[in-house]
Amino acid sequence: MVIRLRNSGAEQPYAELCAVVDLMLRIAGSLLSNPSGALDITDIAALRAYGQKYIARLLVPVAD
Repeated sequence: MVIRLRNSGAEQPYAELCAVVDLMLRIAGSLLSNPSGALDITDIAALRAYGQKYIARLLVPVAD
């Protein structure tokens, strides 16, 4: 996933991208292990909106 993020334009250092991937996988695992949660994992539009609102922010560099 780190390579895919890098190929998609992510410019963070390798260690930061590894941390982002770790968080993404943990969130995905949590959502899959609790399918009756607030997010309908069968609704592609809902998943896309969730990803854009919460997951994509993990890739936006924060100014120091």
